[in-house]
Amino acid sequence: MGNTSDRSSKQKKQQKQSSNDVRLLLQWRVHLALKRPIGTAISIVAIALTVYIGSALLNSLLIGCIGGVVLLCMLSDFLFPVVYRLDEEGAKVITLFGQRTMAWEEVKAYYIEGDGIVLSPCERPSPIGAFRTLYLRFDGNEKEVLKVVKMYTERKNEMKHLKG
Repeated sequence: MGNTSDRSSKQKKQQKQSSNDVRLLLQWRVHLALKRPIGTAISIVAIALTVYIGSALLNSLLIGCIGGVVLLCMLSDFLFPVVYRLDEEGAKVITLFGQRTMAWEEVKAYYIEGDGIVLSPCERPSPIGAFRTLYLRFDGNEKEVLKVVKMYTERKNEMKHLKG
């Protein structure tokens, strides 16, 4: 009897996992520090100098270390790998300190900027919009990323027109 309840609970877990599975369309990783060794060296020296100067000026190693940690956090997207995922539900950016997501339904506009594409929940540029956007940095995959973004944002717009 214990076997059947174990088996049924395993089946329920598998069904729950399969219903939560979302088809992954594209995933890539960008580690800028590996691509730009001079920038990496400058960043590390800047962090070390921040710790040293902060400690020397304020006579406190703790204060110097806090300054170094703050600078490290500011440079984390450069120094550490960032993973980008596009799936059927939306876009996700995974960094050392967490993740940011944007569902395709939220994307009102997108545009190329620098080495990537910006997904925006605002139809027009706005001062507050810059804090709500999601930046996807390309890694030699510009065509593939654009194809997925266009496909899912256009599909969303077609669904709006059908409903309206």
